[in-house]
Amino acid sequence: MSASMGKGEDALGYLNTLLDRYIQPNTMYRESGPVLETPLSGAQVMHDMLLQSWGETVRVFPGPRPPGQTGCSAARTDSR
Repeated sequence: MSASMGKGEDALGYLNTLLDRYIQPNTMYRESGPVLETPLSGAQVMHDMLLQSWGETVRVFPGPRPPGQTGCSAARTDSR
């Protein structure tokens, strides 16, 4: 949500909180019960921070600006 609003640094902060507090090094997830939605949402956040496609507009790296030279290769978006 934050990346789509142009608040890339906020999106990165929320993602880091998810990874630091809930996702285990073995990729397991901990919360009060067995849930799958939050890890999948975290994966979608990573995608949204790298590439977004809304209609005829494609945004590359709408999240925080990556350091140095960075590129996207063979990425697919909506082609309306």
